Amino acid sequence: MRGFGEILREGRRSAGLTQEELAEAAGLSARSVRDLERGRRGRPQRRTVEQLVSALGLAGTGAAGLLAAARPGRPADPPSVR
Repeated sequence: MRGFGEILREGRRSAGLTQEELAEAAGLSARSVRDLERGRRGRPQRRTVEQLVSALGLAGTGAAGLLAAARPGRPADPPSVR
């Protein structure tokens, strides 16, 4: 099973973004994105994941997959992206 960091990295690359560009679009620091991709941060907060989902333009199963990877063992509610 792929982890959150791997799924995030794949989504970022598919979107054609650098870590810095994703961080800016999500309102996060580049270090946060880098640490999340490398698995150096524990489980990210739901709001952080929602910001990443929005910045990556994910919807449906893509959004649900990233949310589920962030909270293994917990059901993934649809994101409340604004």
